[in-house]
Amino acid sequence: MTFRILLVILSLLFLFGCSTKESVITPDSDLDKDDIYQDALLWVFTPEVNIRQSASGSSTKVSSLVDGDSVIVLNNVNGWYQIKTLDGQAGWIRSDLLGPKELSAFSAAVSFIENLKEDENTELYFDKKLYHKRIYISFPQEYYSSRQKIENETRELVIKYQQQVYRGQVTAHVLKPGTEQEYLTLEFKGAMNADPLLPIIPFGRIEGVNRDDPSGIKLTYSVPENISDEQLISTAREIVPKFPISYQSVELTFKNSPYAVQNPCRLWYMEDKNGEDYRLGKCN
Repeated sequence: MTFRILLVILSLLFLFGCSTKESVITPDSDLDKDDIYQDALLWVFTPEVNIRQSASGSSTKVSSLVDGDSVIVLNNVNGWYQIKTLDGQAGWIRSDLLGPKELSAFSAAVSFIENLKEDENTELYFDKKLYHKRIYISFPQEYYSSRQKIENETRELVIKYQQQVYRGQVTAHVLKPGTEQEYLTLEFKGAMNADPLLPIIPFGRIEGVNRDDPSGIKLTYSVPENISDEQLISTAREIVPKFPISYQSVELTFKNSPYAVQNPCRLWYMEDKNGEDYRLGKCN
């Protein structure tokens, strides 16, 4: 059975029956907190990912995972991660479809919604079909004293939502208290490079992603010790063109695997409008 973080339909959805909205709460499982797994875990960060029987897109589909699911990465063979789910299912997933936990909007939404309920007594729900790009909000009764107040509260909430959960364009539907009727709808523009993008890596694994600068991206990879410097430089040059032109700079860091005898930096590589720059054996 595929390991999935639990989706819990809140009481509002029971009242409304066949709604397209859903919400999340913190899962009961502590497996992903176990130190044994931490160095090997990667997360799904797209709505759905297929597990294949072998390292090929034409291979038989074994099962599927959703955003927020995590897996143990055992190996990388020509751009395919050999994985095992936390409940023991084995298979293969393409290496551009798994990343660090911070890329998972679902994982970020878990803590966001819990904090929202505790701090503001406000409910937030997602549209199942539009992923995290459309949200439904139900404020406490006293917030509806004026339309301007609701607009201000919605704007403040969505700004936090875009900072912590989903950086892209968001449609916010505010519901009337205790109903599924809309009170108002607001659109909020998002970052140009909102949806996570990872290139296929033919060896090693992704370790970290920094997207704090909307015009640039920084990626960190761990790689086997037997990969030559020439292979690393060649791979870096192949990776950079995979990113859209809206990324004005791409910075890559390759380090030896954490399980290596030595763990030095192997290559720092950066490319922007001025061309490429790289250093072997020294990272920023």
